[in-house]
Amino acid sequence: MVTATAAALIRRPNLGAIAPGATADLTVVDLTHPHLQPLFDPRRGLIALANRANIDQVVVDGRVLIDAGRYVAGDEVTIISAGTAAVGKIRDLPEAQAAFDG
Repeated sequence: MVTATAAALIRRPNLGAIAPGATADLTVVDLTHPHLQPLFDPRRGLIALANRANIDQVVVDGRVLIDAGRYVAGDEVTIISAGTAAVGKIRDLPEAQAAFDG
């Protein structure tokens, strides 16, 4: 509802709604996890207590990227391996060694 109001103010009818033709970015958060219970204030639970493990689904521009908590648009193991290798290369740089050692 906040997004729809903001979209109306900037005269962007394609934003702020879940409808055919709308630019849809949507995150579905599972608020049934024990650390979020009892859920007296859903906003507080979402902002202060929810974390990545509570994300059930993410849709970006109408495309499902995360479903049932798992990334479906690529191979997570390959992405993690590439990220680990990139961090290793950065840590091996002399500038990084000086920063980490000093």
